[in-house]
Amino acid sequence: MNDPADLESMLRSLRPGNLPQDLRQRLATPPDAMPVARPVARRLLFILSAGTLAAAACVILLSRQPETHHAQPAPLTIHHQESTLIHSRTLGYVEHDGCVWSLQDQQWKDDEIACCSNSTVRVRLTRDRHELVYQPVSFD
Repeated sequence: MNDPADLESMLRSLRPGNLPQDLRQRLATPPDAMPVARPVARRLLFILSAGTLAAAACVILLSRQPETHHAQPAPLTIHHQESTLIHSRTLGYVEHDGCVWSLQDQQWKDDEIACCSNSTVRVRLTRDRHELVYQPVSFD
């Protein structure tokens, strides 16, 4: 294959070519001088414009009249649920995985109330329900 020493000697023997004549002429003439920026004038202009904007904002804020017309609030709906245990009786006991559970028949009274702020109507629903529930038995 290629010997690294030969490659290095070939790379060292490479020389850049001559620049084209038109590029040499353009490089010989100095570039046009940029106008010198006056930082003081820019700062002064910035400060004056910032001050003008701040004064205009103050005038706008002070000239605004407070609104006398208030929008009506959105209607508010309230829904309340409450469950009360009326009666509970134990039907039996079950042992499962080393724990003792009691099977209970529970009677609940559910109350629901719904009303809305922009109406005088109030809805109330009351119902009874039965549930069979397993409760863990603690021997304290």
